Amino acid sequence: MWVYHRREAEYDPSLPGSAIASLNYSEDQIMFDTPSAVGWGFFLEQGGNRYTKSIGTAVFTNGTWASGSIPIMTAADFPGVNFTASGGKIKFGFYRANTSTSGVYTVTHGIDNWRLEVCRQ
Repeated sequence: MWVYHRREAEYDPSLPGSAIASLNYSEDQIMFDTPSAVGWGFFLEQGGNRYTKSIGTAVFTNGTWASGSIPIMTAADFPGVNFTASGGKIKFGFYRANTSTSGVYTVTHGIDNWRLEVCRQ
């Protein structure tokens, strides 16, 4: 199951001087019902399509606050996304995922200090 949490953040690379060179993402995360594990990552939406990015297995089980980051994401990390001046507006968010097949499964997690840095060309 994947759960997407879209933030109110939106960026328009078509505005003068706003083409995107790269994105840097970070968050603080915690699991409140350890020893559960949850996948995590970043996503963006452009033109009605959703694109995700994570690092490796990108799973956390932390019962205490910990930081996660996905640095230096470029358009190559999101095939089909247009970071140039001819690209449309982009919306951003984070996701959580789990692959449990054992019936009812509850995951209680927290996120804080959600941060996205847009590096312009």
